[in-house]
Amino acid sequence: MFSLHPIIGYHTTLSTHLEINQTSDFPEYTLYILYTIPPHVIVDPFELNDNHASFKVFGKSHLELPLSAVNQTATYLLLSISPDLEDDLDITSGLFFDIPLHVRYGLPSLGSSDYTITIDTPKIFRACHHHAAAPSQPMASLPDIVLSSLSSLTHLEDIESNGTPSLRLTVPLGNLVDLPLVETGTVGIIILAFLWLIHCSRAVSQKLRERERHKRE
Repeated sequence: MFSLHPIIGYHTTLSTHLEINQTSDFPEYTLYILYTIPPHVIVDPFELNDNHASFKVFGKSHLELPLSAVNQTATYLLLSISPDLEDDLDITSGLFFDIPLHVRYGLPSLGSSDYTITIDTPKIFRACHHHAAAPSQPMASLPDIVLSSLSSLTHLEDIESNGTPSLRLTVPLGNLVDLPLVETGTVGIIILAFLWLIHCSRAVSQKLRERERHKRE
């Protein structure tokens, strides 16, 4: 139902395959999928462009900051599929959604070459306005920031995710053992680039002087 591809690297895709039961006693419901995004991972709202669903990100993403510069709190991505959208879809084979994920650069470590990020299984639920035939059912805890956005809905119902395990992503990590080599190489490249610019400047200056001398002759 949920998978990551690839499972190694700084850029991956969280794929969702959801089987929908077309025979619902309450056709007014809206289907929701809530993804909990750890602070290591970035979701770019501008990449969430899917005509089959709407997305909303809760929390501050800080797209450009490294892991060491952000609060160690999760953000939340809420995907919703309204009844109108569901009616327009051919859902005989289920619904498919791909969410691009990007990982922040972590702090270099001494001896470690990678670390593992765990992404919790997304929570699936549906919600609608109170219906006389729809008794209120217990709802697993949702973050307050998400619940506040659903305040107009009075009926929330959990949908089982069939025991899908948490997802794991392995991310390369800088090794402090390599730091002297990296710093030396960086300084060397900067010096070489500077010398190359000096060489090019002198070559251009010499050609300009020769051209000016030919004009005078």
